[in-house]
Amino acid sequence: MEAIGGRSNPVFQPEEIRFSEIPIAPLEEGIFPALAALWLEIQNSASSSNLDEITQKIAATNFFKQSLMKEGKNINTIGPAAEKLLGAQNLQAYIARTLDLYVLPEIEILQPRIIFAYKTFTSFL
Repeated sequence: MEAIGGRSNPVFQPEEIRFSEIPIAPLEEGIFPALAALWLEIQNSASSSNLDEITQKIAATNFFKQSLMKEGKNINTIGPAAEKLLGAQNLQAYIARTLDLYVLPEIEILQPRIIFAYKTFTSFL
């Protein structure tokens, strides 16, 4: 492993990351690596059909860093259950704060050429 980022608390990156080992559903299931491979192919960039090779070229993150829980069950943060639990105004404040504190700084650091996101989240970016 090597340290990257030059920070006092360096991030360690294994030499090879397999998409199926990343506990973010769209990655673990191969959806985002497949989208990235398709995008690279369309752009006439060096492409591969090996999703593990494509995974080495992408960055991924969860939009929400915390889960909303009720009675031991994870609640979809964008949906009627979360709005009912928190109220519409509080849910919007939670989303805005998550965007400001976590998502936008990650985008600034990673400087992606393209962002794949579910349609629900694109309205926040």
